[in-house]
Amino acid sequence: MNNKLLNNLKPKSEFTKNVLTLMTGTTIAQAIPIAISPILTRLYTPEDFGVFVLYGIINLYLLFLKLELNIIAKVFI
Repeated sequence: MNNKLLNNLKPKSEFTKNVLTLMTGTTIAQAIPIAISPILTRLYTPEDFGVFVLYGIINLYLLFLKLELNIIAKVFI
């Protein structure tokens, strides 16, 4: 009985397997920060979080600037 139920739950097409894999990874990636946030809020003050966010924003800006410069270099070289 259990084998029949498990066989019915398995994805049959390659597309379904790929979608399920993507959804599982995304769910886990979003669940980790939610699970860790109570621990982090006890360890760090709001000022520490502000410094962390500022550092992250600066890094993202530099990353996108570098990416944009690479795209421009590819077009004109």
